[in-house]
Amino acid sequence: MADEREDRYRKLDELMDEGPNPFPYSFERTESIHSVVERFESEDDPSSGETQLAGRLTEIRDIGGLAFADLRVSATGSS
Repeated sequence: MADEREDRYRKLDELMDEGPNPFPYSFERTESIHSVVERFESEDDPSSGETQLAGRLTEIRDIGGLAFADLRVSATGSS
């Protein structure tokens, strides 16, 4: 058990030395989940462009060639 813990700490140290922090302290989203839902409901091609969202990924469903995910925000946080 102790060897496994030491191995994990060693790997973490290697990750930290190699580049960006593997556990970043901040994330900048480009828009809210609410605005993305509105865009998908109103546009003909809502998939154009790139979006960064923040939330808790609660479920992923992979069905054939499609994937669906549930992304939730906290009741106290802004959506």
